[in-house]
Amino acid sequence: MKRLLFPEFFEKSQCILGEGAVIERLRRDSEFDLDPHIVNSAFIYDKDKSTALSEIYRQYLGIGLKYNLPLLLSTPTWRASRERIEKAGYEKSDVNGDNFRFLDGIRKSYGEYANKIVICGLLSCRGDAYNQSEALTSNDAHEFTHGKRIDSQRRAWTSFLRRRYLHSVRQPAWQQPLPPPENHTSLVY
Repeated sequence: MKRLLFPEFFEKSQCILGEGAVIERLRRDSEFDLDPHIVNSAFIYDKDKSTALSEIYRQYLGIGLKYNLPLLLSTPTWRASRERIEKAGYEKSDVNGDNFRFLDGIRKSYGEYANKIVICGLLSCRGDAYNQSEALTSNDAHEFTHGKRIDSQRRAWTSFLRRRYLHSVRQPAWQQPLPPPENHTSLVY
């Protein structure tokens, strides 16, 4: 499988399909409760939950395959920060990296079509981004976004990292570019 990095993926694609609302689909359409700390990030560690998660991703993959569209998948790590992982009891697990490897395993099962699939590491804000009193200082934001979580995603070879829900006025420091990992110069942040 040829690993396609995001700049090349974006340049070559007139239309890119993206998965969406995975958490909402699990919340509404499955029998499983979401973790109060890391939502669906630990589903990969339970056979039945990982099957439910895999089925949702495979539905998007099936659509992409049917119409031969490039597909952007995001790791199910929306709330998998170090603090939340610890609160959920998974501090000894590489939750972010394991979620990438979970999706990569699914991607590889699609043969030649796998070359049209890019996986991004999904990151989010810390706390409630809609509550100014919970906004991070610039130093705290830097530590939060440049720490172990990022390193885990990058070591796992996500094509890029995507941040979500960064609405707080005090969080522009999050937009500072991250240095690429050693021997890798094509990550987009």
